[in-house]
This record gives sequence, structure tokens and C-alpha cells, in this order.
Amino acid sequence: MGTRQSVIIVLAFAVLIGGVVFLSRAVEPPRQTEVEVLDNSDFQR
Repeated sequence: MGTRQSVIIVLAFAVLIGGVVFLSRAVEPPRQTEVEVLDNSDFQR
């Protein structure tokens, strides 16, 4: 039973880490576009 529980725990952590990485990648591009827009406005000034 201990080995099954450890495998389930490892898989749960892998899914959580994968979800966090996926969300971080999905959230980063809009931030980069916002920074580019701010940079473009600075260059126009």
C-alpha cells in the first residue's frame, strides 16, 4: 500500500506542477504584449 500511495502522491505533484507551468506559460504572453505596448508608447514620445 505504501508504494501505491507514494506513486499517487508523485503523480499528483506532477499534475500540479504541470498545471502551474501551463498556466504560467498561458499568462506570460499577454504581459509581454502589454510591456511591448508600453515600450512603443515610450518610443513615440
